[in-house]
Amino acid sequence: MNKKILFFQYSASIGGALISQLNLAKYLNETGYDTKIIFYQDGPGVKYAKSLSIKTMILPLKSVFFYGAHVRLKLIVFLRFILFFPQTIFSTLRLISKENPDIVHLNTSVHITVSIAIRLTNTPVIWHI
Repeated sequence: MNKKILFFQYSASIGGALISQLNLAKYLNETGYDTKIIFYQDGPGVKYAKSLSIKTMILPLKSVFFYGAHVRLKLIVFLRFILFFPQTIFSTLRLISKENPDIVHLNTSVHITVSIAIRLTNTPVIWHI
C-alpha cells in the first residue's frame, strides 16, 4: 500500500510556494506515493495541479493568520482567525478522519489552525516555512 500524503495549500494563485509544492507532489506521485493537495480556494493553481495528474480538493478553510515582514498585522486578520477557528478545526478533523493520511505537509505559517487540528489526530506533519 502506498503512503498517503496530504498537502495543504492556502492560495490557488500560481506562485513560488505553489510551484514548489506541486513539483514535490508530482515527484512523490512518480515514486509511488499517493498525494493530494487540499486547496483553501479555487483558482488557476487547482487546474494546473490537475494537469500534472495531482489529486486536488477545495476545502474553504478561513481561519488563517497572515503576518510577516511583507504583511502588516491588521485587526481584521486577527478577527477572522478567531471567528473561523472552530469551523476550521472541525473541518480539518473531519477531513483527516476521512482521508486517513500517513503524513501531512504544510508549507507556510498561515496553516496554524490546520496544524493544531492535525496535532489532535497524532498524524505526522512535515512543516516548513
